[in-house]
Amino acid sequence: MWRWRTDDVFLEIGCGQGQVLAKALACVVEAMLWEAGSEGAIPSEGSVASEAEPSFLPTLLGVEVCPDLCRQADNEMRKSMEKQSTYFQKEYRRIMTRREMEHNFTPELRDFLKWKILHGRFENVIAEKVDAANSNSANSAIDKIPLTEVTKVYFFLDSGMTEIISPILNRYLPVGAQIISCDFPLDESSTARIKLQWKLTIHDVDVFGYQVVEPQEHCDELCVL
Repeated sequence: MWRWRTDDVFLEIGCGQGQVLAKALACVVEAMLWEAGSEGAIPSEGSVASEAEPSFLPTLLGVEVCPDLCRQADNEMRKSMEKQSTYFQKEYRRIMTRREMEHNFTPELRDFLKWKILHGRFENVIAEKVDAANSNSANSAIDKIPLTEVTKVYFFLDSGMTEIISPILNRYLPVGAQIISCDFPLDESSTARIKLQWKLTIHDVDVFGYQVVEPQEHCDELCVL
């Protein structure tokens, strides 16, 4: 449903046990390998936090209100990172060999991808602005959701929670950000910047695909945090 990029910032609201985040991780790894193989945008030793190579800093974020589920999601992502790291290094070396390029340095996935599971209600863990000095480091701490930088949002929530988060997404997401809402559509009365792009039914569940199409100055300030 999405074409993944190496600079994506993915957010799952209500991440549960972390299965969707783990799948998002696999998609981002494939995007990184595709870019390395076809465009030559290859990480080099010492370039981890360099401003010259921001494209290799994708971010995966999950927010969950249940502490037990947070721990399960954290464990799921740690296992997935270990699995994907092995796969990434193997495929990276194969790509470099195919391109007949030297590859004395094989990047560690953890150096070029950051992730975090945040505990709390979504509306309480978002940040209006991001510390630019730290946002481009894969090792930087994440204690708030940088909503103005999120490019992809996924959630499977009840109608009440979907209604609550709709105006927040409308207010802060950047133009071009994509949203998938399962089971319930966004509240149209508070999402003037967000337009429905498609609708599918999968296993009796309605899936709604949206995109932010209007700049933030067109937001009608319906959301008061």
